[in-house]
Formats: sequence, structure tokens, C-alpha cells
Amino acid sequence: MTVTLQSCGTFQSQVVIAAMASSQSLFRTTRGTLIQTLAPDSLRGRLTSLQSIDRGFLVVASLGVGLLSDLTSPSMAMAIIGVLGMGLGLVCCVVLGRAGSSMSDGTSASGGRQWRRG
Repeated sequence: MTVTLQSCGTFQSQVVIAAMASSQSLFRTTRGTLIQTLAPDSLRGRLTSLQSIDRGFLVVASLGVGLLSDLTSPSMAMAIIGVLGMGLGLVCCVVLGRAGSSMSDGTSASGGRQWRRG
């Protein structure tokens, strides 16, 4: 929607929206395939259900962004969401970086053995 409002033409906006939808479809298909092929049999169902939770969060997040847009302005809401997303991404990189470095010896962060595919 924001792409359409800030673009010079409707056709160009529709092309960009189609490209975004296609890339999201490709990402979800690839993610599902990786989960099905790399997950151990005992965890596959649980991981697949966690993968599908994002569809439920999408509705809640959209309502939150709409409310934020009503309280401020659409451009301010997009800026706030962008800053929050970048901040959360940086926090995840730091946390996962620490977890990855502690797991390099084959143990998990809690000290237990980590499952390895082999």
C-alpha cells in the first residue's frame, strides 16, 4: 500500500508489489523445505508448527501498525517500525553471535551436548 502511494505510477507499484510477494513466497517455501530436511524426526512436527505461527502474528502486527499510524502519521509509523526492526535485528545478531560462539565446541549454552547431523 505504501509503495502505491509514494510511486509515480500505478503500474510500477504493482510490479514492485508482485516482486515483493514473489520473494516472500520463495522465502517461505525455502524455509519450509529446510525445516523438513534438516530437522530431526522427533522435532519436525514442533518446528513446523512454530514455522506457521508467523501467520497469526501477522494479523496482530498489522493491527498494531494501523493503530500506530492512526496515533501518529503513516510516515512516522513506518519510521518507528523500521527503527524497532533494526534494533531487534541487532539484538538478535548479538545474542545469536554469543550462542554460536559458545556452541562451536559442540555444547549448548546450557552446557549440554548439541545435536549434530552426521
